[in-house]
Amino acid sequence: MSSDRFTLFQETLQTSSKWIREITAALPSADEQQAYHLLCATLRTLRDRLRPDDAIHLAAQLPVLIRGLYYDGWRLSDVPMRIRTRKEFIAHVATRYHARPIEDLEPGVRAVLATLSRNVDLDETTSILRTLPEELRELWPPHLVEAA
Repeated sequence: MSSDRFTLFQETLQTSSKWIREITAALPSADEQQAYHLLCATLRTLRDRLRPDDAIHLAAQLPVLIRGLYYDGWRLSDVPMRIRTRKEFIAHVATRYHARPIEDLEPGVRAVLATLSRNVDLDETTSILRTLPEELRELWPPHLVEAA
């Protein structure tokens, strides 16, 4: 393996691990495995809620490893899903979350979206927020919702 590819692999692994640590830090009762599963479940639910072109634009902003997790299982024929409320969004995350149970998934979803917003271009985040119903925007950090 060339050193450039090895360096890319190391960088994406470090960046992805940083995302997991950020989510874990926001949820003191969660461990890294739970944070990983929350990240996957939340990103895939968001991906399936977005129009395909918006989902692809978001994917371009993700670290390579997380991008692979994001695309895993994506079926264009099933999107976009008609998720209009926080309750529906969290219910979809719950169906995809496969780790030790967390009593309330909403703080976990919020932690994932906050981590995403800190690590993705502000213009991309704002663009995504503008496509979502108001109730789903409430899951994102308030300063971003105001900017959108």
